[in-house]
Amino acid sequence: MNELVSKVTAIESSDSLTLVYFEFERAKLVMMSLEMGDSLNVGDKVVLSVKSTAIFIQKESAFKHLAANRLKAKIKKISNAKLLSSLQLQVAQTVLESVMIQKDVRMLNLKEGDEVDLYFLASELFVKKVFDD
Repeated sequence: MNELVSKVTAIESSDSLTLVYFEFERAKLVMMSLEMGDSLNVGDKVVLSVKSTAIFIQKESAFKHLAANRLKAKIKKISNAKLLSSLQLQVAQTVLESVMIQKDVRMLNLKEGDEVDLYFLASELFVKKVFDD
């Protein structure tokens, strides 16, 4: 499971919907949550997670200004199985994994060493751990 050590920078709520904003490796991320309660505060240090199958990759992105959660990464390793590929992605000091259909990896012409943008929805991001500081 992917882990992103982050800091809560802002929280917005309306009715049962909460948007929580984070800073991760100088990038801004946002998580959407329903019925979150008061479990997080601005300034909290957390470990965020996103499933490997929820990360999608583009070499040259048309979504730069549309996606809330976008990170720059470098492909460290591509491991191919019969139908799927696992991509190890270096984001600053953190390694994330994306699992994609092997056909899509070929179609995008992804290679080890490529610089890519990775994206995931605010609804796919979740808090795995809150640090006690």
